[in-house]
Amino acid sequence: MNIGAIIITYNPQIKDLFDNILTYSSQVNQIVIVDNSTDLLNKSQIRDACPNNKIVYLDMKGNKGVATALNAGFEYVMMNGADWVLTMDQDSCFVSSIDGYKSYILNHDVSNLLLLAPIYHFYDLKQECSETITNLKIAIQSGCLVNVSNYLKNGSYREDFFIDFVDYEYCLRGNSKKLILFQIHSVLLKHSLGEKRTGCFLNFKFNYCSSIPMRYYYVIRNGLKTAFIYKNFNCVLIIIKTVVRVLLLEDNKKKKFSFILKGVVDSMIFKYGKFSESNK
Repeated sequence: MNIGAIIITYNPQIKDLFDNILTYSSQVNQIVIVDNSTDLLNKSQIRDACPNNKIVYLDMKGNKGVATALNAGFEYVMMNGADWVLTMDQDSCFVSSIDGYKSYILNHDVSNLLLLAPIYHFYDLKQECSETITNLKIAIQSGCLVNVSNYLKNGSYREDFFIDFVDYEYCLRGNSKKLILFQIHSVLLKHSLGEKRTGCFLNFKFNYCSSIPMRYYYVIRNGLKTAFIYKNFNCVLIIIKTVVRVLLLEDNKKKKFSFILKGVVDSMIFKYGKFSESNK
């Protein structure tokens, strides 16, 4: 079993990045940092911090988006013999080993398996390790172990989405091709969804994750497209919850809602790719 790990980076904190990598570096055969960073000093620091030939630096020469970086990473590790690929975000780290993944692969038929996903620790919410295995329809990209043979069957990640819903669209496309996903409850990943905040509505307090306004454009545009293609209710629910949260809880409502409307319009006119800075 040859496992290649892909870490997608964008102007990360260098120490945090490599501390996170240390939680799984000994469990994989090769690591490639696929760097979307735009800060030149940050890029040189990442490159200089790669300690040996096991960790390779791949410069995307600007922010090309998550999907393009993932596809570039897959191409690199496949050329170097990987038959399984661990896809990671820069701010994710394992709080367990990935032995649960390896055990599943060694003891089950994986011919129709697209990927294995971990249990997620979001902020202060912690899950217990168990031997449970759950069938999934969609999974967050970070922490997943992807079967290379079925990556080739499913096709590459959708680059015109740029960032949000890249993982969900990929999973739902796999579902449509009868490929399966499982969540392995003995593999635990600490993962950040954004900045944790608390909002108040009708004297009730709610915790939520806030992002920069432009992210709402991608969530709405790509979510609408994914929901339309695959007729998936979870995608619709994410869109509804995002709009309601912005309207009722979040700050900077006017700017965020303007990006939501741009996302709706561009989805309707089939305009994809990176958001044009001139349209702000």
